[in-house]
Amino acid sequence: MKTTSLLGMLVLIVFLAACGQEKKVETSYLEVKAYQGDRQEVLKVINKRVQYFNNRDEEQYPAVFTSSSSQNNIDAYKGDDTQITVLKNPKFLNESKDQIAVTVREEYKDSPYGSVGDTVYYLFKQDDGSWLINGLD
Repeated sequence: MKTTSLLGMLVLIVFLAACGQEKKVETSYLEVKAYQGDRQEVLKVINKRVQYFNNRDEEQYPAVFTSSSSQNNIDAYKGDDTQITVLKNPKFLNESKDQIAVTVREEYKDSPYGSVGDTVYYLFKQDDGSWLINGLD
């Protein structure tokens, strides 16, 4: 009887531990190797933004945005379980030497707004040559 009780408690503990673990979502990021120069750098920034978003990384998330961006605060997503699972089909809409707009098809898990959407990223080139997101639409 004691063995059965111990085994039952062990199973219950393992079950509860498994339930308490957050499940990491696999994300399919944009393939950057197919691009060169500024286009490649812009796609790397977009991939980082999604990585930081999915991890709800309060320290790194603002680092991919310009200081003047109003969308650089991950706190807006607290309590939201949305995860971006797929990034694909980047289309460069507008390009100049210091600004790029690119639309990306995104697929979501646990989003209250649907499972697929297109996000437009507006990026500005910084004085040091790096690219940062100024806005999302």
